Amino acid sequence: MENVRLIYEQIEEAKKLLLGGSVLHLRLSLILLDNAVELMMHRELEYEFGWYDHWRPKSQPALDVWLKAGLGPKYTEEERKGAERARSREFCRLRHPRTRESTQRAHGGAAHKYTSCCESSKQ
Repeated sequence: MENVRLIYEQIEEAKKLLLGGSVLHLRLSLILLDNAVELMMHRELEYEFGWYDHWRPKSQPALDVWLKAGLGPKYTEEERKGAERARSREFCRLRHPRTRESTQRAHGGAAHKYTSCCESSKQ
């Protein structure tokens, strides 16, 4: 539920910034919207991977039957590993103190308020 509230707040803040009309406000709204999309993609991947992990047969023969019946995931194991690596790199970047400090300095603290929340959403 925390992620939903965070996404909603970011979209509302981006809306206010868009109405501001200046180039700086437009850029800040883009940053907030980009972060909201990242959180939504992260949430969707967690759900998809969790569902697959829960229903995936544990034994190899049952797994083979499951996959042949078309009940397996829509992605390959390589695609999943790539998505997990990219996702973890992105969230490490958002959590890194130096990145947050430079974001806060460059944007007057507006983006920092939201990107630092990724630490609590990951737990």
